[in-house]
Amino acid sequence: MQSSLASKYIENQNLLKFNSYQNSQARLTIYLCYLAHKLGIPYQDDIEIPFDFSVVFLSQLIGAKRETTSRILNQLIDQDFIYYHQKHLVIKNLNLFNHLKSIAFS
Repeated sequence: MQSSLASKYIENQNLLKFNSYQNSQARLTIYLCYLAHKLGIPYQDDIEIPFDFSVVFLSQLIGAKRETTSRILNQLIDQDFIYYHQKHLVIKNLNLFNHLKSIAFS
């Protein structure tokens, strides 16, 4: 039980090193990777999340403002990590996805 509390404390301390925008960006990226891992459908060489996601819905999931979530989504699109295909999010950067998946879901 102590090791569980200690790891939770370390995780919280690591999150405090980032500002709230960086936390929101990290939460959204990890959440999208989690959805792709659990529900993703291969689409060409990418992974499509087969649901329509509004910015409002995603902002509620990560606990950020709508404007912040919209800005983060635009940055992820500019970084060539995701794109939209028929209103569905598609994770394009499979190397980053596989790296995050190995860290988060192993």
